[in-house]
Amino acid sequence: VAPRLSVAFLPSGVTPNYYQFMRWRVLQRFVSANLNVFGTQSLLMGLGIKSSASQLGALSAALKWVLKDALGKMVRMAWASR
Repeated sequence: VAPRLSVAFLPSGVTPNYYQFMRWRVLQRFVSANLNVFGTQSLLMGLGIKSSASQLGALSAALKWVLKDALGKMVRMAWASR
């Protein structure tokens, strides 16, 4: 199974350094994703939006989506178009 997966997901002709790079890259992406979630949660809690009640939970989820995804994508598009 491992040889089939490596052929499917790894570019041909990679050096052994690539595996070490990918290991750190996966760890970096995991930590970054967790920090984004905790940062958004802290921002919403700082604004006084808590997810304890059902209505506030829905509002919190909507604001979290807007702040994290929509604004992030808009900023990246604006930065790329410079």
